[in-house]
Amino acid sequence: METGNLNFYVSEGNPGRLLSDCNAFTADSINSYFSVESGKWYFFTPLHDVDMMKITHSANASFVFRYYDGESRATNGTGNSWRNVDTGKLLAGQGYIFHCNAAGIVSMPAEATGHLQVLNTSDVTKSLSAYEATASANKSWNYVGNPYPSYYDVYYMDFTAPITVWTGSTYKAYSIVDDNLVLRPMQAFFVQKPDEVDNIIFHKEGRQLSSSIERASYAKPREGATSSAKRDFFNLQITSDDEVVDETRIVVNEKASLAYEIETDASKFMSMESNVPQLFTLDSENNRYAINERPLSDGSVRIGYRASVAGFYTISAIRADGNATLYDSKLNKTVDLTLQDYTFYSDATDEADNSRFILMLGVADPYTGIDNAETSRLSVNGSNGNIVVAGATGKHIIVYTIDGRQVYNGIANSANMNIAVPSGAYIIKVNNSTYKTSVF
Repeated sequence: METGNLNFYVSEGNPGRLLSDCNAFTADSINSYFSVESGKWYFFTPLHDVDMMKITHSANASFVFRYYDGESRATNGTGNSWRNVDTGKLLAGQGYIFHCNAAGIVSMPAEATGHLQVLNTSDVTKSLSAYEATASANKSWNYVGNPYPSYYDVYYMDFTAPITVWTGSTYKAYSIVDDNLVLRPMQAFFVQKPDEVDNIIFHKEGRQLSSSIERASYAKPREGATSSAKRDFFNLQITSDDEVVDETRIVVNEKASLAYEIETDASKFMSMESNVPQLFTLDSENNRYAINERPLSDGSVRIGYRASVAGFYTISAIRADGNATLYDSKLNKTVDLTLQDYTFYSDATDEADNSRFILMLGVADPYTGIDNAETSRLSVNGSNGNIVVAGATGKHIIVYTIDGRQVYNGIANSANMNIAVPSGAYIIKVNNSTYKTSVF
């Protein structure tokens, strides 16, 4: 298959994509065209190596590209790790951010050697760098990305440590073992290199043309380093009056450590957007966690938050595999988050509050006869007119309105249950786990 000009037109909302298994596919020229707004930072990875001197903007705007300096983070901690890319090349599969002072289209032409990167039909191996640090939460950070000109399901990566992506307003950490995530073309992500791992292998089977989960529902769950242990999930989120949301997760696992572990824990990246509240957990060393996998210990977990805008904020448990009681030391109040959300007022501050909240956990009884790996893949989400419970076969599902009225009670007879309900907020109990979701 011979082509003349092969152009990829990419925007974050509607990226062009290509999925090819044709080894004879060639092109005379390949270009990437990235649509941008003025004054917005874009987190991306190029499809091919790009000579910085050949990058142009349709409105002749000024622009800047930066890379993440993992060595600086290892030495100095968080807060000053971005470095400008002034000369040389942007490298395929490497993560960058860029910013333009006018809207338009950024053109990034590929050199001849870059054609093979775009038209590759094989697995891609991305090497990871090691950077030693005093604190485990700061060591060996790498910023890489989807190497294919298509969507990519991270389930097919030969890697199991958590990854962190920019959502457009905040950072979100995903567990490859527990979560579903499909990377869009040119999407970058942060990852820590475990000591015994040297690279990420992107298996070609993960390529797809849409952003939805396309793999078979019976696909075997990913196996992590602690997959044989019973694991209980507590997913918390904080919401501002303007409906801006951030979240954090605690996983209770008696085989895990109270100390930071790269293989299972995810360090909290704080958003650069001042109007976005931030929520995280802390350990005895004041490490901030987006995902905190730990033993129950005394059941007490410190919850930190940052609110750069004064106002009312709400903390809720969108999943709780057991009791979750939040204590507000400022007001001397407690609330059971499995039954209700907690709304509080916060003054504006650029500094995080690490001492106001404590979460007391009580783990639910073990799931009798249900495999732990299957349980970890259970998910509850709201959609257009339905509550969707995935991985539900044989589970007892009860749905309540936010004011306590029961609207559904039954045993799931299929893997994916669609429960029709009016629009609104709901509490869903699946066996011993509690979820919250909204239907529109």
